[in-house]
Amino acid sequence: MSSIAESKLTSLDTSYQRRAYEVERAIDPKYSPPGVVIVRDTSEKPAEVEIIPALKHLILFGGNVVGFCNVKTNYYTEERWFNGIRLDDDYRNQGLGIATYKEAIVAAIMQGLSFRTDEMLKASAKERWEKLAAIGVARAIREFEPAGPDWFRGYYKVEATPSKEMSSDPIIGGAN
Repeated sequence: MSSIAESKLTSLDTSYQRRAYEVERAIDPKYSPPGVVIVRDTSEKPAEVEIIPALKHLILFGGNVVGFCNVKTNYYTEERWFNGIRLDDDYRNQGLGIATYKEAIVAAIMQGLSFRTDEMLKASAKERWEKLAAIGVARAIREFEPAGPDWFRGYYKVEATPSKEMSSDPIIGGAN
């Protein structure tokens, strides 16, 4: 499977490229989730009242729109996050959710941005972030706590810069 980070394997000359590769490898060591493409939906204009507008993006798989996500980017804090993600029912439980996260995280890192949780998460998103933390991709800044039926509040983050543990990995180009 071809991906953003995979195309950079021959010239891993920046810390962001190395970090994107290590994150992609950790999330998907066999490149098994199906490839998705996330593209900006330019037909919708962002709300003018928001300080950091949520920009609607379409999630494509096999050339078909299979869902959408709202993406926020704060260039001051150098962070990006989903402000809502939705897959059509026919495309759930097929690996497209984790593939969407992977593509969004890798794209953010390649732009020098960390990827984090939104302020409030549904239970399914909470589980995804806990899995990312369990494999060493994300770290908990503030553990999740219940905030209502099926909602949680917490703060997890995937850093744009390489971790010390992974940057010394000889496969990624660290120590020999």
